[in-house]
Amino acid sequence: MKKILTLITFTLASFGISNAQDCDLPGLYSGNTGANMTVMLTPGIMGSLPTTEADAYMVAFSSDGLIIGSATVGNTSQTTIAVWGDDASTTEVVDGALAAESISFQLVNGTSLYDVVMPVPVAFTTNGLAVQAAPATVTLVDCSVAVEEGCLLPSSDVLNTGANMTVMLLPDVIASLNTSSDDAYLVALSSDGNVVGSVVVGIASQTTIAVWGDDASTAEVVDGALAGESISFQLVDGTSLYDVVMPSVVSYTTNGMVVQASAATVTVVDCSASEDIEGCMDATANNYDATANVDDTSCTYDVLGCTDATANNYDATANVDDTSCTYDVLGCTDATANNYDATANVDDASCTYDTSGTAIEYQLSAGWNMVGYTGTSDNNGIVAQMDAALENSAGTANTFSIIKDVSGSFWTEDIQLLTEFTQGKGYMMYVNGSTTTVNFQHTTIPEIDYDLTGGWNMVAFTGDVDAETAIVTAMDAALVNGAGTANTFSIIKDVSGSFWTEDIQLLTDFIPGKAYMMYVNGSTTTINFQQE
Repeated sequence: MKKILTLITFTLASFGISNAQDCDLPGLYSGNTGANMTVMLTPGIMGSLPTTEADAYMVAFSSDGLIIGSATVGNTSQTTIAVWGDDASTTEVVDGALAAESISFQLVNGTSLYDVVMPVPVAFTTNGLAVQAAPATVTLVDCSVAVEEGCLLPSSDVLNTGANMTVMLLPDVIASLNTSSDDAYLVALSSDGNVVGSVVVGIASQTTIAVWGDDASTAEVVDGALAGESISFQLVDGTSLYDVVMPSVVSYTTNGMVVQASAATVTVVDCSASEDIEGCMDATANNYDATANVDDTSCTYDVLGCTDATANNYDATANVDDTSCTYDVLGCTDATANNYDATANVDDASCTYDTSGTAIEYQLSAGWNMVGYTGTSDNNGIVAQMDAALENSAGTANTFSIIKDVSGSFWTEDIQLLTEFTQGKGYMMYVNGSTTTVNFQHTTIPEIDYDLTGGWNMVAFTGDVDAETAIVTAMDAALVNGAGTANTFSIIKDVSGSFWTEDIQLLTDFIPGKAYMMYVNGSTTTINFQQE
């Protein structure tokens, strides 16, 4: 059975451990840039600070770590911190917070250091005030983390997988390695960092390195280079580590050979640099990571809004619901209606109104009459409406020879060019025989609007017996355009020929249910004799 050997083994050069007392504590702020804002620390937040020392203090930082304010908090129940802004007169240096810059805070208590996240985020505003009334989120900074001081060196141990290729290292490439240790060695690495070959080069003038390929019989693990995979190289010389770029590129080919005849490019690996720790570095963010030293733009913040996707004002960017969601509430939205619903925001056409007026009944005489249609807008035809409206019950065909409108379209028993009445419109009707009455309503029908056109119109007076009937007063109130009777009409006349003009008023009052010929000057407008 083949011996299982770890493909990558690392040797740790050395460690340095720092204790909690080794924290680099920020000092108190001293200075005055001439512009500041105030952060008020009320008892609500002071009680959340783990102070045990009378001289414990809090410091404010700009986003780049500059101390821009401080205050002693160890022996007080309420205080303020002045956060100082940048002095515009010293343009060569930034010595305070910039406008709208996020401010972070730390607490120094003896030798202990704490990150403090305020309940209300602070963004610098000159002369601004940020009141902190609730507890803060306080986190102890762990200064005892081990710090690596040396390189992690790749091992020279290699697994024999039964298949390899050869990289020949001629004198020029060996000389370019410039080794100082007899046991210096070169390792070959696969693209995922596995050691797939090694050879001692410290005392050699020419040598070869076997680069081992993947063992196909161990399908559960990749233990060597794959076909066509790029191979990289590193040099271990004592405790130093170097990246080595060969003059000729090496791609793995079983039983292949690559000759390296000229100098390699050798670069020392700087192991003194601190390891990048990616994370959110904004102390005001929800996911602030105090250990991070590289901001990875992952910071998240509370975004207030409606988080219910079924609501009218759903906010896909919100992550904190602020109870602002609104929804469709069906109901009557007309405040003048009997069933007005103050909670409704979508009208469902259910409004009802008082119909306390008097139904309009109009007296017909033999011969020509000018009659207004005061019935419903959804009438079911001239004959059906008139049969129901006639007091004499004689029927439409027996009562009228003809019914016609202002355009000349007409109804007779034999010819029906006119088939339906229009609400608020007037009609010429020739009555056969004796008088009778007509009542299209039986119960009052409110809010009848009629659209006037330029020129001649035949219009029903739809006001009831309790309505204003004086022509000018009633018409001035009824006209939607507000232009007044004299400016809207040249003449208003009835079936008898009696008329009203601005200068001559033979006709002075309207009669409920009767229709009138009216000549409209100019543009169209709407009339409603039932407006309150």
